[in-house]
Amino acid sequence: MNIGDYWWLIVGLVIIIALVIVLIVLKYQLNKDKKLLEELDNKESNQQNTKLTKDTQSSEVDGDQNEKKSKKTKKENVNTEQAQENLESKKETKTKKTRKTNTEGNSNDKITPEEKNDKTEETKDESTVDTKEEENMVKSNESYRVTYDKTKKDWVVKKDGGTRAVRRFATKEEATTYAKQLAKKNDVNLAIHKKNGKFQKKR
Repeated sequence: MNIGDYWWLIVGLVIIIALVIVLIVLKYQLNKDKKLLEELDNKESNQQNTKLTKDTQSSEVDGDQNEKKSKKTKKENVNTEQAQENLESKKETKTKKTRKTNTEGNSNDKITPEEKNDKTEETKDESTVDTKEEENMVKSNESYRVTYDKTKKDWVVKKDGGTRAVRRFATKEEATTYAKQLAKKNDVNLAIHKKNGKFQKKR
């Protein structure tokens, strides 16, 4: 048997070996490309996660800063309101003292002892009348009151004997107008108090 008779077998084997090598190379390349793609995907996902964490951290920091600013502004507003209230109370006490001193000086210079006794009796009668009126207002359940709530910092319209407020307002004027309407509608009394809680007037 000559080799020339089997040349086609040798050529076939060579072709098969070449095809196998080509397939192996292609498979290796495909695996390499897959790995590269996976690495790129992982990198992108990691970058996105880092961005998200940074954004959440920055938003949390901003929220904390805003909360701190709001707390500071609230404290400043409370302090200013307290200072204004203290100034108003000091002014009222000063004016009362000056009025008392003026009235006492004038009465001592011009008024006789008999007139003094008459005036003291009149003032006592007036004070007793005012206290009686105030006590009647407190006792009567059929009356409305306008008072200032220091905790919530608003004006409250309340019915005497009731635990809950009828309505709340930001200003004293709104509360008094509403309370007047209620008192007129129900034909009852109305008591208005000052910001410091003192009795102002009765309607």
